[in-house]
Amino acid sequence: MARIVSWNARGFCNEAAQESMKILLRFSKADIILTQESKVHDREVIDKASMWGSQWKWKWVPSTGLSGGPGTKMRLKS
Repeated sequence: MARIVSWNARGFCNEAAQESMKILLRFSKADIILTQESKVHDREVIDKASMWGSQWKWKWVPSTGLSGGPGTKMRLKS
C-alpha cells in the first residue's frame, strides 16, 4: 500500500518550511508527497526539487488562481 502525504506549505521558499518538510519526509516514509500553496515560481521548482536528492521524480501543475507559483506538486519515489 502506498503512503501519501499532503501538505499545505504556505510558502516553500521559507527556510522553516523546508526544514519542516525534511522532518516530515524522514518520519513519514511517504511514497507520494503533495504540496499546495508552495508559492514557488516555475524557475524555482528545479532548484527546490534538487535539494531533496535524485530518488524522487517531480511533477507540478501551475497555479491558475490568484496566488503565485505552481499549485500542486508531486514527488514520486523512483
